[in-house]
Amino acid sequence: MNKFDVVVVGGGIAALELSDRDARIALVTGGNYVKRIKNIEILSSGLVEYDLEECLVQEAPFAKANDRNNKTGQKSNEAELKVFGERAIAINKENKIVRLASGNDLFYRKLVLCTGAVPRKVPSLTSPELVLSLRDTESALLLERKLQNSKKIAIFGDGGIALELVHNLKHVEIVWCSREKSFGQKFLDPVAMEFLLESAEQKNDEKKPKVETKNCSYHEYTVPNVIGAEVCQSAALGPSWYKHKGLKLAGTSNESERKITYHSGVELRDVVKTESNAAQVILANGNKFVVDFVVLAIGVQAQTELVDGILELSPADRGILVDSNMRSISDPCIYAAGDCCTTHNWPSDEIPNWFQMRLWTQAIQMGKYAARCLVSHLDEQEALLDFCFTTFTHCTSFFGFRTALLGLYNAQTLPQRQVEIIFRENGFENKTTPKRK
Repeated sequence: MNKFDVVVVGGGIAALELSDRDARIALVTGGNYVKRIKNIEILSSGLVEYDLEECLVQEAPFAKANDRNNKTGQKSNEAELKVFGERAIAINKENKIVRLASGNDLFYRKLVLCTGAVPRKVPSLTSPELVLSLRDTESALLLERKLQNSKKIAIFGDGGIALELVHNLKHVEIVWCSREKSFGQKFLDPVAMEFLLESAEQKNDEKKPKVETKNCSYHEYTVPNVIGAEVCQSAALGPSWYKHKGLKLAGTSNESERKITYHSGVELRDVVKTESNAAQVILANGNKFVVDFVVLAIGVQAQTELVDGILELSPADRGILVDSNMRSISDPCIYAAGDCCTTHNWPSDEIPNWFQMRLWTQAIQMGKYAARCLVSHLDEQEALLDFCFTTFTHCTSFFGFRTALLGLYNAQTLPQRQVEIIFRENGFENKTTPKRK
């Protein structure tokens, strides 16, 4: 009988952070590939930069460590890691059972869900085949193929993926649309965003500061379809996904100058195929324009179909509501970490400069913390909230500039009043006083 102390469902970073523990663990990856971290660079006590890559389950760090421990006997006799490269399709929380696509049942003492997130989509589009939601390796490869026959595309969104696309796409005209009045608002204030856009328009690339970014490695693969609620689909792209070796993000336009048309404060109403098989984009304000295809990068929502009707979910993003020990507020034996969870009533005095955002950085932090909570709870002890949640930290790169985001970096909790922003550029101090919404 398949009985385990802990069953972990997921193949992303949060799941892998939970896999190397001194307990009988089952890891349900949903396929033969998982994500792993490499080339870790510690920038400060709370700021880390790293690369991500997809690898075979057998090549993952936890698998190699498990083999060494089996040979040397370093772990206790009660420690075991068993990997199931298939999907979980049902949960029976009363009997503590996870059912797999093969029909096998896994019995658990504690269950951890790390099922990630899926792209938000615009419902009821007339021609959805002309719309690409960019999220994982498979969709990135599809983007490359579509660009080979494209001269003009539309991008909806202003988060990390949209910013990277606008910066890295070559030989293609871009119509960039955002529902916000300021582009890049999720990460950057208007002044910083203006600086990045101006830097992108410089004709001489040598004048722009360059940041070397390590290459990521990706593999194309498909997972057979199964009956039931499918989880553990390809994990998110991760940082610097556009550096994928051999991934050519270039269209067929002969124009030497970059051409970007901006539409702010707009939403997508519909996409209709024209007689020439192009995409006519219809905005909510009635405006129309024609492109070759549309890229949607309007955010994600938690992938929680597996527990729909079983656990309490956030009405806003369908994330599994978890307490400050990463336990579902509906069942203390079920935990969630990474993109599939939403924090609920965490003590505000212990997280003064932190907030949740679905990023790889937080997936790693939540995975490590959930593992520590599990170990404590198996020993019937409570865990203290980890120090990493006191201050938000994230390191990334926008338009070739290394960017560190610390704390409430965009003045998130300041009252709605006029805020003065002071920044320094090329040795000269500049001031601006944008009004905070």
